[in-house]
Amino acid sequence: MEDRPVIMVQVEDPQWTADVLHAACRLARNCGGEIALVHMVRVRSLLYLGTDFGYLDLSDEDKQRLAGYVETAEDYGLPHSVTLYQYSDLYEGIVDAVELVGACVAFGRLPKSVIPFWRECRFELLRNRLSHQHVELFDGDARDGGVAPSL
Repeated sequence: MEDRPVIMVQVEDPQWTADVLHAACRLARNCGGEIALVHMVRVRSLLYLGTDFGYLDLSDEDKQRLAGYVETAEDYGLPHSVTLYQYSDLYEGIVDAVELVGACVAFGRLPKSVIPFWRECRFELLRNRLSHQHVELFDGDARDGGVAPSL
């Protein structure tokens, strides 16, 4: 089995995911990598982690969107995988998901906060934490120079 670089794409907002998925596919094609689509599913209770109850909030619409993202990766002719990842804290969930799929590059996003700068601070902390694991983290926003220039 070939050892290919894994580029993880967190499935998030549909428009954002579509944009970063195309960038990730271009990157994977250029480096001979593969795409790991990771749909983060927030659990209603910690007791639901690792159980079928943890997928209660996974809708048919989510499944259809995932199928569309898989088609995009197939259109690029790339090997790909889909992972449904249950979490209670998205920050830790992204770290764990990156490790689970063995990603060397990740496209991820944290939720907006009522404190204007908190999202950006947490994202930079996450980027720093993942850099210690030799993982590059991008979110496709302006501070990354957009998605394409960062690649």
